This record gives sequence, structure tokens and C-alpha cells, in this order.
Amino acid sequence: MKRKSVFSKLAVLLLAAVMVVSLLPAAALAADPMYFEVVIDGATTQYATAGEAYAAVEAALPSGGKATIKLLDDYTGEGLVITADKNLDLTFELNTHTWTVTKLVGSAGTETNAFQLNKGNKVTFQNGAVTSSLARIGFQSYCDLIVDNVDVTLTTTTLGSYAMSNNNASTVVKGGSVIEVTTEGNFAMDSFNFGSTYTGGNVTIEDAEIKGNVEIANGGKLKLDGGTIEGDVSVYSYRYDDNVNKPSSFTMESGTVTGNVATSEIGSTTINGGEVIGEVTLDTTKDAAAGSAETAAATVTGGIFGSLGDNVAVNAADTAVITSGGDTKTLVGLPSINEALETAGQGDTIRITKAAEGSEISAPVGVLVENQSDHAILVNGEALEKNASVVVEDKTNETPETPENDKPGTDAPATGDPRNMVLWAALALFAACGLAGTAVIVKKRAR
Repeated sequence: MKRKSVFSKLAVLLLAAVMVVSLLPAAALAADPMYFEVVIDGATTQYATAGEAYAAVEAALPSGGKATIKLLDDYTGEGLVITADKNLDLTFELNTHTWTVTKLVGSAGTETNAFQLNKGNKVTFQNGAVTSSLARIGFQSYCDLIVDNVDVTLTTTTLGSYAMSNNNASTVVKGGSVIEVTTEGNFAMDSFNFGSTYTGGNVTIEDAEIKGNVEIANGGKLKLDGGTIEGDVSVYSYRYDDNVNKPSSFTMESGTVTGNVATSEIGSTTINGGEVIGEVTLDTTKDAAAGSAETAAATVTGGIFGSLGDNVAVNAADTAVITSGGDTKTLVGLPSINEALETAGQGDTIRITKAAEGSEISAPVGVLVENQSDHAILVNGEALEKNASVVVEDKTNETPETPENDKPGTDAPATGDPRNMVLWAALALFAACGLAGTAVIVKKRAR
């Protein structure tokens, strides 16, 4: 009995030990996972939340400096406020993961942002995705901001929301980034001047896709230099605060706007290249109504357009209108004319409405070229006079014209010197007479 009792006690102890050991992995799994890694001067530390990671950066760099916060896995949780004037050069390496913001941030009483990036810092988001279905503003930026290879998606249904709002310093969107709102009536992006202490947003879109309308107002600036804006662009100022008298500006160097570009209320638009599939318009009536000393302006020096408003200034030596498959586009500048002709084909028509002397276009076979300018132009190297037209023909299989001297039946070319022929004939005649006379004398003597 005693032996059995001892074995029973040992079994109980063994079972208790097994239970304790089995609980250890569960305790370890219950610990908060580490979603963020902070890298400063090569040293790394990991944190469970975005707030903890950013607090560690501020604590380590009280006077500013460079740091990286790396996302280790897809994260759902809080956004961040980057404190003003910390002189941080902070990179968020999303590491192909998605940061879904469900807890909003912002100024006290207006916590409507996924991220509030305050002035006096440089912030970079790269290589991943940021999304929110709750934020009214995805990125509220007052700092120098770079968005590189990041998809920013705002699925908020509340109207008047913005995926990105740029109010101060510079913003560069590049690297194939996609900035998108999914609710019609919301804005993919704005460039704006909010408050008298800021200089206004200064945005450059390089290789990026902006899916939604874009608003440029009250001192904001935006340049499209590659990529696409899938929506309308509005350039204006409105009576909101002291910044109403600060002109906003939109500059387009290349890329595509699929919607319209509308300028009013001391806004300024300059388009030097690219394509606006919709209409470019200018409204100066609101300037007078607001009593403004300045007026809105829209100038085009190059590009391809669905249409141009009558009061839009066109400053180019060459302009044209091309019609293809019932679709008509206005072309400004010789490079844009030749670019449009690259995709033209049989039955298309290009009407040259203005041309510099000697301007040359390259038109495909079957295209009708109408020169309605004041000067002759060159079409594939051949002159086309003003008020004339031509259908471009395929001349690749034409047989070259044979030169006159190479035609069959013609005399061979002379190879001697034709000069003094009479003299030589006379000498030959005298020689013949001399031979004949000699022959007669010899014959008489022989008798």
C-alpha cells in the first residue's frame, strides 16, 4: 500500500509538472507581438505598437536626427502624430506590409487623421500600403514628405474626405505610388495653405497614380511631371481666411489627366506637356465678383487636349487638330503633334491650324494632312503648301526612275576628245593622197 501511495504521489507530481510545462508556450504566445522595429545608428529595438516605436525615436533623438521605423507584419491599430519642429529625418519602411489605421489622431477635439505630420521634420513612407475606412484625412502633412512605392487608400464614405492633404513644405509622390479614394465626392489629394503660419503645400507628382479628384487652393502648388491623375483638377482660391488672396498654381510637364482642368478665382495653370483627356477651362468672372486685383490665368505651351476653352492662352508656334475614329483632340506644340501622329492610321485627319516656317511632321500612310496654316510645311520630307492637303501614300515599293543615259537603246557615252576632228580628217586625206601618188610613181619606174 505504501508503495502504491508513493507511485500515486509521483504520478500527481508528474502530471502537475506536465501541466506547468504545457502552459509555458501559451504564456509566450499571449505576449504582445512585435510589429515595429526601430533602427537608429545601426541599433535595433522592437515594439508592439506604433506609439511605443515613435516615442522611442523621440527619446533617443531629442535634438533630431535619422531613424527608421520598420513594419514587421501587417498592422491594424493606431495612427501617429509626428511632433512639430523635432528636426527628425524619419523613414517608415513598410516592408511590403499594410498599415490599417483604426484609431485616429490629430489636434485635440479634431482627431480625424490617420497621420498628422507636423512641420520641422522630414518624413518618408516607402514600400507598402496604408489604408483607413474611418479617417477624414489619411495624411495631413505640414512637413517635407516623400511617398515612395506606397498605396494610400481611403475607403471612408463621409463626403469631403482626403487621402492626402498637403498644407506646408514639400511633398513628392513617386515610385509607382497609388493615392486613392473609393467614394465619389471625396478627394485623392489637395495642396492648400491652412493657417497664416504656413507657406502652403508644394506637391510634385512624378511616377504615381492619383485615383480621384485633386484640389489646389489658397496658395497651394502642385506639379504633375509623370504619372496619372484619374479625375478632375480644380485650381482656385475661396473666401476662407487671409490666404484667399494667395494664388494657387498647377503646372503640368508630362503625364495624363483623365478629367478636366478648371481654373478660377486667381488660380494659375500652366501646361507645357502631357495630355488632358477632358477640357481645360478658365473662369475669370469670379475674380471681379470677389473684388480681387488679380485674375485667374491658364496658359498652354504644349500638350494633347480633349478641348481648350476659348480664353485659354496658347503660346506655341505649331498647333493642330486631329480626328481619329470620331474622336477629336487639340494638339499644341510640334512634339505633341508628332506624338499624336505616332498612333494615327488610315482614314485619320490632321488639320494644321498654325505652323512655323519649315515645320516638319511625320505622318503615317493613309492619313489626310490639311495645311490651314499661313506657311508651307514638310510632310515626311515633302513640301505641302498652305491651304493644300495630301493623303500620305506608301512609297516604299516605288521603282526608282532610271536616268536618261541608262535607258536601253541610247548611245554609249563618248570616251574620247571630240575636239579638232576636222584637222585629223584632213591629215588622213593628205596621207591617203600621198600613198596613192607614191604607188603611181613606183609603178611607172617598174615599166
